[in-house]
Amino acid sequence: MDLFALGSRGSPRPPRVGVDVEINPSGLVVVTQPPTGASTFADRAIMRRLRLTGHLHRLPAGSFLGEDLAVLADGSDVGGPHAATHHTIWAPNPIAYERLVELYLKLPWQYWGVSR
Repeated sequence: MDLFALGSRGSPRPPRVGVDVEINPSGLVVVTQPPTGASTFADRAIMRRLRLTGHLHRLPAGSFLGEDLAVLADGSDVGGPHAATHHTIWAPNPIAYERLVELYLKLPWQYWGVSR
């Protein structure tokens, strides 16, 4: 399934330190359980109901994430703690924060317009 993320016109917003991910003193993203990372949704209608607005970016279904990123369905529709259809894109192993952002932004995102 396609995933959607909010951001600026130019790119989706990468995970934020202190909000979406934690960084250890060495500058590596802390791997947590449950995983933390960038929020995405599989259903744009739910994003509108949650009043999440801004520029939408689509990650096509089946996109290759590489070895350093993973995606986890963790919405209430699958028993997770987030809103229905929520998915977290995260680093399953310690990785430099800058590398996480680089890999995330290099995913094959497609600009999808403005969500209102």
